[in-house]
This record gives sequence, structure tokens and C-alpha cells, in this order.
Amino acid sequence: MAKNYKIFAILKGFNMEYKIDKATSETISITKFIAIIFVVFSHSYRDTVNFVGNTVELNIPLWFDIIQFSISQIITITAVPIFFFFSSILLYKNCFSFKNNIIKKFHTLLIPYLIFNTIAILSYYILQGIPQLSTFFTDYERMIRNWHFMDWLNAYIGYRIGFPMLYPLWFIRYLFILNIFAKFIELLEEKYNKVIIVLLFSLYCINGWLIKDHGLRLYIISIFYWYLGLLFVKKQIKLESIKIFVKKYHLFLIYIIGVICCYLMHYYNLHSGIVGNITTIIGCTCLISAVYCIKSNKIKDNLLKISVYTFPIYLIHEFNLTFFRKALSAILPNNIVFVSLEYILCPIIISLYCIFIAIIIKNKSPKIYSIIFGNR
Repeated sequence: MAKNYKIFAILKGFNMEYKIDKATSETISITKFIAIIFVVFSHSYRDTVNFVGNTVELNIPLWFDIIQFSISQIITITAVPIFFFFSSILLYKNCFSFKNNIIKKFHTLLIPYLIFNTIAILSYYILQGIPQLSTFFTDYERMIRNWHFMDWLNAYIGYRIGFPMLYPLWFIRYLFILNIFAKFIELLEEKYNKVIIVLLFSLYCINGWLIKDHGLRLYIISIFYWYLGLLFVKKQIKLESIKIFVKKYHLFLIYIIGVICCYLMHYYNLHSGIVGNITTIIGCTCLISAVYCIKSNKIKDNLLKISVYTFPIYLIHEFNLTFFRKALSAILPNNIVFVSLEYILCPIIISLYCIFIAIIIKNKSPKIYSIIFGNR
């Protein structure tokens, strides 16, 4: 009888609330901001530059490859899982109905998705038509002016390669789908919680090793971390307990060892598989713990002020980063000095540029800012 009441409560949105205090709320905001900077650095990784009809290989020595790969392909990979984890906690922490949640997510996720994907398509369309700039934009399968209906559908849905035209938007697509099935996932957790966590953890561990399909791999990652967020709410596990857990089991040291192992497996052309996936989980806990350990109120306050621009950075950065990097590669010599400076400075410059653009839009037209950035 009690179990039937719980299921009824879930369907009606009467589940127990998960209280988040001020310190935890600030930790989530700061961690998400750091995570989006991680995303920008992750997208900055490259050993070649693609122009139309030409691919330039960069002169990268081993020592720089160690730094670049470790940062952009191992450490910063924690970013997207953290976003799924926090999104789940922030949804399930309060009672919600299916209808109200989908209406809200239509405005906060789907509208920005459509707007910025359309902007990316139009930008590529215009720039591909300018002879002096067209070489910077490799054709998205074909020139956009030659697209057919299925090409346009692919550009918005990404059914062929798993990504829409503006490829970081895959995260919004998966997040929207998870919100559609949020109640169903909650019901499954109520009835089969132990079976599901074992199944998802097993799939996550072999993800990318035995599971090769890219779209399926992204689904597994998104569902696994989303489910972890749900478990934190259902089991009333406080986020602050992660800091205690990290310290107790020396996870920072284990994480460093994991990063080293992942790079060595990359160097010897071995798939990191389980080692890489477990390292990512540990990396997520270490990042959250590190944010909790920030003692300076001044640093916290400054991070909180700019953390409101996390979503604008996510939406704006990729197209500008791609163009900026290619422009620099066309102008600057192909040597380690300029390649390393570009790798370090580009993500920082682009992130600041995104914040600057967001501030201008917000000041000029708060209503437009609210619409295009999902009422944030």
C-alpha cells in the first residue's frame, strides 16, 4: 500500500523535497561555470586544422601533446557529466508536474536550441558565399545552398552523425529528452532502483570500449549521470558529503593516477575504456570538492557574478572559437610557440568575448536576452 502511494505521489508531483542550502547552491553555480570553461578548453583540442580542400597538421612535440590531451581529452571531460548530474538534482529537488516541466523546458532549452542552431546555419551560409572567408568553413557535407530537405533535418536533429549543426547543442537535445522521461525514470527508480543502478553502471563502464556507436554512448553517459542526480535526491545525500568522501579516500591522488594512466593508454593506442570512465567519475567528485574548498569570499563572489553567464558561454563559444582558431592558424607560423599560446589563450579570450556579448545584449534588450538564453 505504501509503495502504491509513493508511485501515485510521483505521478502527481508530491515527492519529498530535497533542500539545497545557500552554500550548496553557490557551489553548484560556481562548479557549472568552471565546467563550461572546461567545455571551451575541451573544444580547443586539435592536432590538425581543416580548411576546405586542405588539412594542416600542427607541429606538436610530445611534451605539449601530454599537456593538451590531458587537459582537453581527460580532465575537462568531467564537464558534461556534471551538467547532467546537477540538472537532475535541480529538477527532482522540488515537486513538479510533467506538463509544467515540459512547458518550462520548452522555453529554457528548446527555444535557445532552435535560435542558436539557426544562427549557426545562417552564419555558415553567408560566410561560405564570401570567397575570402569560405576556406575557413569546411562544408557541412555539402555547401548549405545545395542542401535538400533531409540535409536541413539532419542539421537540426543530427540523425546522421549524432550532432546538430552547432554540435555542442547535442547536450540540450539529450537533456530535453531526459526531461520528457523524467517521471518515468523516477518511477523505475522507485520500483527497480538496485537493478537499474547496476545495469547503468555496467553499461557506463564498458561505454566506448564494447559500445562503439557514438549516439548510444552519449545516451548512456547522459542517463547514468542523470540517474546519479536522482539518487542523490531520493536518498537525501547532501552534495557536501562529496568533499568528505574525496578527502577520506584520497580521490585527488587516485584521480591524478587515473589521468596519467589514461594518457599512457592514448599514447600506446589503447582504449582507456573502464579506466577512463571511472577516472571521469572521480574527476567530477574532485571538481565539486575543490569548489567546496574555496575559502576566499572575494573569489567566490567574483565567480558567482560571472557564473550567470554560463549558459551564454555554452551557446556562443563554439562558432566563434572555430573561426578564431582557423584565422590564427592562417596568419601565425605553425610552430610550438604560437600553437601553445593559441591553445592557452583562445579559450580564455573566447569565454570573455561570450560574456561581453551577453552583457551587451542584456543591457540593450533584457527581453531578447531572456528569450534567447532561456529566461536565465
